[in-house]
Amino acid sequence: MKTYEIKIKNMEGSPIVCNTRQRELDLEMKELKKNEIEEWEEKNWLRKAVTNKKGEVLLKREWLRGCIINAAKSSKLIPHFATSKKETYTKYVKSLAILDQPSLAHKDKFEAWGEFVNGNPSSFRSSSKVWKIRPMLKNWNVSFKIMDPFGRMQKKELKELLEYGGMIIGIGDARELRYGRFTVESIKEVN
Repeated sequence: MKTYEIKIKNMEGSPIVCNTRQRELDLEMKELKKNEIEEWEEKNWLRKAVTNKKGEVLLKREWLRGCIINAAKSSKLIPHFATSKKETYTKYVKSLAILDQPSLAHKDKFEAWGEFVNGNPSSFRSSSKVWKIRPMLKNWNVSFKIMDPFGRMQKKELKELLEYGGMIIGIGDARELRYGRFTVESIKEVN
């Protein structure tokens, strides 16, 4: 088993946008009339971020994990222990565990960011666009730990996957706009 401490920070011009589905928000939204949605968005945008008791916005582990898994799929990095050139880290990285729930910054540092989004995901008609406002942090950095339970991944391979994921995939919402992109500041093995 190996544990790595990783520090990442946003690429210049790549803020992170938070949009976490929460049951209570979904239920509130269902009760609104169409003409009330924009006002609700203006008042409740910060609630779309997950916060701890100190008011710090948390970076979802699922975002980090998803970024690493997608990087393994699309980078096609061949593990050093592979017995075939067709093997990739895609299945292996699913065993990695993000050990902590890192915090990005206090919620007061976030600002409202809005855009028109597809109001009905099953429809691509332009008439179904609705205005959504989400929390955005322009400059961010975060530290977290990853545990490799089998200890087979080399530090340089993990770094390569994270760099690829940070450059090509990103984390958070609005990734299609190149938001949530990051660089790897450091990776060190800790135990």
